Amino acid sequence: MTATFTRRPTVFVDTSAFYALRDPDDAHHASAVDAFLALEREQALLAATDHVVAESATLVRAKLGFETARSFLLTIQESRAVGLLEVHHSTWEDLEAAIDEFLRWGAPRFSFVDALSFVVCRRLAITRALAYDDDFRAAGFALV
Repeated sequence: MTATFTRRPTVFVDTSAFYALRDPDDAHHASAVDAFLALEREQALLAATDHVVAESATLVRAKLGFETARSFLLTIQESRAVGLLEVHHSTWEDLEAAIDEFLRWGAPRFSFVDALSFVVCRRLAITRALAYDDDFRAAGFALV
């Protein structure tokens, strides 16, 4: 008998999606709820970088308050603990590549955190992203 392993589809989650999910007044809130539910049904593995988590928590706290940021971070911990989310740490090589990409594109195309996300996604062969700005599409990723 031969064992067959299938890899779960992986989707990178951008700050814009994490934020839209938390803010019921965000223009993309309903879409974010639907997208996260669809990814759950698909049994997709969600991925983010530690920089995206930090950026998201900071944005949520600034716009929605400490308790919402606290809830967001606890959800990140729980999602990671049960295998729904992988949080990837960037290497020095990732940072150097992101600096190159950021400088190549020039302002104001996208943020440095976006550039770092693109680099990490490419390193991990992640081709799909949940994001509500056009930066990931411009960088060649499929949006979900």
